[in-house]
Amino acid sequence: IHNVEWLLIFITVPLFLGFVIAILVSQLKKSQMFFRTIYFVPYVISAAVAGKIWTAYMNPYYGVNQVFANLGWTKLAKPLWLGNPKIALYAVAFVDNWHWWGFVMVLFLGALQQVDPALYEAAKVDGANGIQSFFRITLPLIAKNVLTLCIPFTLWRLTTFDLVYSMTSGGPGEDTALIAYRITTEAFTNLNVGYASALAMLLFVVMAIFSWLNIRVMNKFDS
Repeated sequence: IHNVEWLLIFITVPLFLGFVIAILVSQLKKSQMFFRTIYFVPYVISAAVAGKIWTAYMNPYYGVNQVFANLGWTKLAKPLWLGNPKIALYAVAFVDNWHWWGFVMVLFLGALQQVDPALYEAAKVDGANGIQSFFRITLPLIAKNVLTLCIPFTLWRLTTFDLVYSMTSGGPGEDTALIAYRITTEAFTNLNVGYASALAMLLFVVMAIFSWLNIRVMNKFDS
């Protein structure tokens, strides 16, 4: 269930955010490189290091809670971001989104820059507005890039381990324990090698299915 929630977050939020920001950045001329660099910087940071940094930020005694308290935002100053079973998984997902979405933005930006500007000029001459140009030109031409990114992105997030380990160690309880983390802890901490192998085989089957879907989608676009 945790993995399903995790995947639902990561096939929506970073893809949507990266796509929207890529469109906005693509409209810039002079400062585009500056914003591309700023947004890409979190991806350069190691996930384990990012996890430790955000763990400090989410500390209820000296983190963002104290900032919110000083600003008078009492409701935001109360949550235990990594200690509340109801929000801990989403707090870790927020950090992973922060770490990944700049990379997604750069990929989308590269796809947008491959669209021929002459197509937009022709559409403008024919009376098309910005929304019509987006749905009739931009979206169809980068649909392959979107789908090619969605499936590998799903595979990458199925194997998330570092952020969970560095931020919560699967806690509180097991409310942030994803399957890759469970495989590691069952094999090397609890020494349940058989159970860990079964989980690893299950993960392999799921990833094989997604890989097969990726091949089918790519073949469909190439044909």
